[in-house]
Amino acid sequence: MLEEKTSIINNLEKAVHEELKNSYEEEKDAVYNRIAELESNPGKHRNILSNHIYVPRLNKTVREIKVHEEIYPLENADLDEQIDELKDSVEKGLDHIETYRTSIETLFDEEYNVAQMFKLLGEI
Repeated sequence: MLEEKTSIINNLEKAVHEELKNSYEEEKDAVYNRIAELESNPGKHRNILSNHIYVPRLNKTVREIKVHEEIYPLENADLDEQIDELKDSVEKGLDHIETYRTSIETLFDEEYNVAQMFKLLGEI
């Protein structure tokens, strides 16, 4: 079960990193496309300007739109801490299993030693 859990955690880790990266890139591309569309067709977005002009007889036109974008790289959007906690839980499980195995082997060794002592007593 722990091996299966490890496999699932590894798959989750890959999926999270790929999904975050892909989603970020898709959103960034969508923003760049929208910026390009705004800059290439400024007159088409005259209604945005009319929302901010309160005098109706002023007939304004939009001649140019320049967007000064600054898109930062994706940061602090990972789940490494949570994934590490999951991996630690698997390690703790493996440690417990090893402790149980060692304890059982010690118990059987002691039982074997006691049986050997009775066998020696029976021969005497």
